[in-house]
Amino acid sequence: MVKTPNCIGIDVGGTKIHAAAVGSSGKILRQALAETPKKKDEAVAKIVELAKSLADKNTVAIGIGFPGPVDSSGRVIEAANLPGWKGAPLARIVSKATGLPCTVENDAKCFLLAEMEYGAAKGKRNVVGIIIGTGFGSALAIDGKIYRGAHGSAGEVGHTIISDKSGAAGFLNSGELESFASGRAIAAMAQGTDARVVFDNAKQGNKKDREIAERAARYAGIGLANTINVLDPEMIVVGGSLSNALPQMLPIMRKEILRNCFSPANRVPIVRHKLEFPGTVGAAVAAMKKGK
Repeated sequence: MVKTPNCIGIDVGGTKIHAAAVGSSGKILRQALAETPKKKDEAVAKIVELAKSLADKNTVAIGIGFPGPVDSSGRVIEAANLPGWKGAPLARIVSKATGLPCTVENDAKCFLLAEMEYGAAKGKRNVVGIIIGTGFGSALAIDGKIYRGAHGSAGEVGHTIISDKSGAAGFLNSGELESFASGRAIAAMAQGTDARVVFDNAKQGNKKDREIAERAARYAGIGLANTINVLDPEMIVVGGSLSNALPQMLPIMRKEILRNCFSPANRVPIVRHKLEFPGTVGAAVAAMKKGK
């Protein structure tokens, strides 16, 4: 039996690290899940441990999706939700520890890569990917290619300024989209209640949580309206831990988009991701593409 090459994809989140050996067809062959250690050095050690545990003789490379901008060498530029990572040469460290080539890409870009290669946006060329989880990540594809910009940090819709009003407490820039529509912001507005619980409570008729959920959806809609006006995408694909709440958010988001965008761009499809682990698969895809 002929064995085909695989890559290890690792999706680093604010609370969890998911890793998998991914075949060239996008199929997950083996996988593992771990808590994200709070200290950077411990988290790097956990990434290396997961990669080694999943690699076999057919593993050709490692890809890591990181929640923040990274440069072309795989060095972390910034990490708003993971303190202490700024400047970390993550690709070099992991490659040295495992003996395998390592590619590090922004997690939202990995998400979009996977959904364009195998998922909801397959066949599309101009797409916006949104990850609503601990933060509000995003990525852009223009003419079939991930757009990185001059310094690797293009596509950060979550850090665009949408209001001069204060968002949730604890954000450096209280007027940015992430301070209104991310899981961390929603939890802060709900005085510590997990954002997914807020949406569940809202669905059950809790007035306070419904107001918080609707406020987050309204600001998400404003942020996407700005993005649509600039890019006029074919599709917006939504992922992240709060993507299950998309049916609740979408009517309110759509109202803001219809009000603020030109027709027919204001009818752009907004869909939930198709793949089960798009961030992990996309990290492997990034490694595959770099190796070609």
